Amino acid sequence: MPRANRYIADGLVYHLTHRCHDRSFLLRFAKDRREYRRRLREALATEPVHLLDYCITSNHVHLLAFADKADYVANLIQRAHGEMARWYNARKRRTGAFWEGRYHCTMVEDGAHFMRCMVYIAMNMVRAGVVGHPAEWEWCGYKEVLGEKKRYRLVDRRCLVERAGAVSERDFLGNYRHLLEEAVASGSNGRESRWTESLAVGSEGFARRMAETFKARTALAIEPEGGDGPGWSVREGASPFGGEGDGYRMSLGGGRNEAVRIIPREISPEDFFDDESGKTKFNWFCFEFALEIMSCLSEPLKEEIRREGYEDGDIAGFCIHYSKKTKSAILSKLRGRRSSMELSYLPIENYFSGMSDEVVDEVLTAVGEAWNRLLDLCVVCPQQCITDRDSRAPMFDDPSWRDGSRSWP
Repeated sequence: MPRANRYIADGLVYHLTHRCHDRSFLLRFAKDRREYRRRLREALATEPVHLLDYCITSNHVHLLAFADKADYVANLIQRAHGEMARWYNARKRRTGAFWEGRYHCTMVEDGAHFMRCMVYIAMNMVRAGVVGHPAEWEWCGYKEVLGEKKRYRLVDRRCLVERAGAVSERDFLGNYRHLLEEAVASGSNGRESRWTESLAVGSEGFARRMAETFKARTALAIEPEGGDGPGWSVREGASPFGGEGDGYRMSLGGGRNEAVRIIPREISPEDFFDDESGKTKFNWFCFEFALEIMSCLSEPLKEEIRREGYEDGDIAGFCIHYSKKTKSAILSKLRGRRSSMELSYLPIENYFSGMSDEVVDEVLTAVGEAWNRLLDLCVVCPQQCITDRDSRAPMFDDPSWRDGSRSWP
């Protein structure tokens, strides 16, 4: 089921982009684009989301929407895109994914930045060289925005004018036409990653507010943008392990960890070494990560997992499983075999087979919190489990963990 990137605030304009699986041209036929538009119309009738613009291409879609709650947008996409995938697979007698993982959401500030985003969406097929003007592409919101199409209209023109900050519809249309014709005439139709990769685009104040909202969850970079006008964007910044992708990229913070905690009986240091040679500091780090995950799984969340048919031993086993999966990724990064390090959904979905999307999301949030907390602890810990990772960890030989507590570092 489609999910968005994880940094979305309520009550904003959202630019949503979603590609077909493996960038395949699954929407290349008009009947498929027509069906997608019908599914989108039906979903809009059930969710309190205002569609402001859209463009359906042969292998991806752009949607510009406003909603009081980000969850309304998530529900819209899950319904429209889920039903489209089922319809297409039934028609083609195929199985497998229709959409490419997550859809991306960029939060856009009202006013001038909103208008520039509209122009970027309208120019999509011009950039692709398919048409010379947005008016020539039937599968976009251009004619609806101008009021030339009234039957089966998807675009909420009243909300459109409000988000643009125009004093009247006439004022909005004049500005929109001017910006669009200027873009067509200039021939500067290159792709601008800020609209499809940033978390937020707007003024410097807007960008800083958005970054402040999510600073506790990931490292964020605020940077000025060039291009078609002044503006700022918020992007995921570099983490201690760098990288980007479908998951968390965590930065060191100023949080605290207690030096003593109770160790669950189901999680033991012995799960992280096979013999004496395995008693390394890095394996102790992985053991600590499993403990942090267990600690960050709230009791209500554990109860949700139990309702899915899993027992407490399974939950502890998951913490060990996820930590070991992360171990391989970290070692690959440290050895230069990969350019990024990320915490993803896959180990959760593979371990908890059939788990609902909502619970998977909550578990990943807990894993992300655990990762941050562990890195916070590493800042003040004298053991240097990452930089001195191959050295023997004396903690494995300390008897205190067998008694159900520890005092390291």
